[in-house]
Amino acid sequence: MRNKFLWVWLVATPLVALPLLAFAQASHHQRTLIINGQSGEAPVIESDGHTYIDLETLARIGNGSVAFQGDRIVLSLPALPAAQPAGSAFSKEFMKAAIEELSVVREWRNSLRNAIERSYPITDDWVSAYRTQAADGLRRASVEVTTDADRSALQSLTNEFNNMDSLANKYLNTSNAREYIRPDALRDDAAYQRILTCARSLSSMISTGQFVDDASCS
Repeated sequence: MRNKFLWVWLVATPLVALPLLAFAQASHHQRTLIINGQSGEAPVIESDGHTYIDLETLARIGNGSVAFQGDRIVLSLPALPAAQPAGSAFSKEFMKAAIEELSVVREWRNSLRNAIERSYPITDDWVSAYRTQAADGLRRASVEVTTDADRSALQSLTNEFNNMDSLANKYLNTSNAREYIRPDALRDDAAYQRILTCARSLSSMISTGQFVDDASCS
């Protein structure tokens, strides 16, 4: 049977064959992929400056299909939705910057969760590094604001950053004070759950290209 687990170079080039050994040595990551306004988590492989993704995953996220017809591979994706009125939708560059910022905050949030669940030390240098990276991403997003939706979403992104910073500082201070932190502390932490809810809400907004006011992002 034909092996249908194929990888495609995400740059606009023909399909590129990558040797199995290169796959084994390549860098594997989980990324948020947005196609025609639809987003989803997808495993990607980075090798020699190129990024690869499974064709069937690409089709699934884009609500399309992939078919294998002899020596042909047919990838079909739905047409782009009609343009929204000016100001009511996110600009392309802001969406890109917002996605990058959400990714950084997600890594910060997940690293804090892992440290707490595994009782790892939480240090000033560790928190400062994530804070600086997220603050830089927020500044880049602010530069790309051009529509009313961008401005509203930027405020939500700023609140998400501030809330994440406060949460990290809370557990940093607790760790510095040598106080015990339960491995499941975040499960009952209202601030953490609010940050998580806001992140999901912002991701949903970006996938639709429209801003929706959400109290969790205040």
